[in-house]
Amino acid sequence: MNIRQDRRSYYIFLLLTLSSSVLTLLIGISMAWLNLQNTIESRTRDFDKLLVMLDSLYLTPLGHSNQTALQLIEEQMDKPAIAGGAPALNAVWKAAYRLRAEPAYLFFFNLASQRLDTYPSWVPAAGYDPRQRPWYRALEMAGPNNQLIGPYREYNSGEWMLSYTRKVQDDSGKLLGLLMADIPVQRLHERLLQGMLPIPVALQVLHHDTGAVITQFHPELVPEAGMTPATEPSWHTLWHGLSRQHLNADSKLDLHVYLPPAIFREAARNTLRLVILPMVLLFALSLLSLSVLILIFRSEQRLVARLLSGEQPESLHQWLSTWFSRDVLARAHLLRHEQQANRKALLTDPLTGIQNRRAFDLDMANSQQQATPLTLMLIDVDHFKQVNDALGHQQGDKVLIAVARQLRQAMQPALSYRIGGDEFAVLTAERRASVLLEGVQRLQHALARLQPQAVSVSVGIACVDDSREPGLFELADASLYRSKQHGRNGWTLRSAHGAWYDSWQSEPFTAASETDSTPAAGPAADKSTPPGD
Repeated sequence: MNIRQDRRSYYIFLLLTLSSSVLTLLIGISMAWLNLQNTIESRTRDFDKLLVMLDSLYLTPLGHSNQTALQLIEEQMDKPAIAGGAPALNAVWKAAYRLRAEPAYLFFFNLASQRLDTYPSWVPAAGYDPRQRPWYRALEMAGPNNQLIGPYREYNSGEWMLSYTRKVQDDSGKLLGLLMADIPVQRLHERLLQGMLPIPVALQVLHHDTGAVITQFHPELVPEAGMTPATEPSWHTLWHGLSRQHLNADSKLDLHVYLPPAIFREAARNTLRLVILPMVLLFALSLLSLSVLILIFRSEQRLVARLLSGEQPESLHQWLSTWFSRDVLARAHLLRHEQQANRKALLTDPLTGIQNRRAFDLDMANSQQQATPLTLMLIDVDHFKQVNDALGHQQGDKVLIAVARQLRQAMQPALSYRIGGDEFAVLTAERRASVLLEGVQRLQHALARLQPQAVSVSVGIACVDDSREPGLFELADASLYRSKQHGRNGWTLRSAHGAWYDSWQSEPFTAASETDSTPAAGPAADKSTPPGD
């Protein structure tokens, strides 16, 4: 049979074969997916019910009973007497103590007398200062009188504790003190453990307002990214697991559960049996289609192989004249272009537009394979945290963008990188100190004129004659540390000969020395070993 002459008939046969294969595949996948989705949703509902059960049995009664006990005590307080320094204890305390779901200590801290009344009696160890305890800040908190404080260490025993607090005020609104009901975290953990099913899931109890972890079960099952996978069932559940949560503003305690992928993979294995027969049929049809493809397009496959092996694109117009491989070749070029674009994106810092830590590590590794001179600068923005705290993170980002722009302009043609939050680096083959420090001074002068927030930087520089020498990064880091130790807003240079120079000892550099990394002017270099070296 002449394949080329009968191409049309083969195309029709191929189309019918592939259509039937795809139809069979879609039907099988649809049946399997519907079954698997129902199974996953059923498992998810079961765990939602578990969270509701744990909340209704333990957390909600815990919050209600403690808040009710504190309210009962406050209602029976003789507030005028307490304002005069009298003790707050009365017969109601015992009844309120028995109302609680988890009986533990009840406290009242008298703000005027600085006395702590307790039931049952509790004697603090020596050195106890109420103003230093975590619950003391509840007196200064705005918002509702009822707060949950913790977890924190109990002063005498060091046991982890939670405290429900209630601010007490007189009729005029004057703050008299703070009522507290303690709850040992270990006791809460044991109660919740009783309600947990013997299944491999991770459970966390979180503070509703602060997000702090109160207690947790099976933390080893939680992924490194935390309990942040998908919260709704989907096919991602088979790889990343599923997170569910139950929020309870009344008790101030929230439940988060993470279901690992293993729970759903077993269901997936059972579901896949539904598509075995359609897949076998599809495989048989695919073999038949493949035999036709091999006969018809054998020559065109060679063209694809030539492209994938690196054929230059000048002959592409010749390849595109073939009907079958036209789309394949165009896609190959598109994929190559996308690969290059993705590589550039992977090596670029999205905030500043300069290269990132991944690009820095690659360039360092490539440079250290060659026996050539190499200089590394490490630049750290001074007191950057204060910029974020004073102006906000959005303005802090603008400062980082401006620093990156000025760094790239000042250090051209050297390569600039952002390797951390406010940390930057420069790689260059330049070893002349005058050239290097002229760039540093340009950078410092430009940053000093930034608006609306001028910043300064600390710079550490290290030079080596042979880039294969180990420890270049450590030398530059030691130089940076030395600059910070001197008070920041300066530079320290470690020459290829092992000498140290810094902006607090040397005069401005001149271009007198063009072949060495030794400064051309200034006092004698400090050749002592830098801190940490």
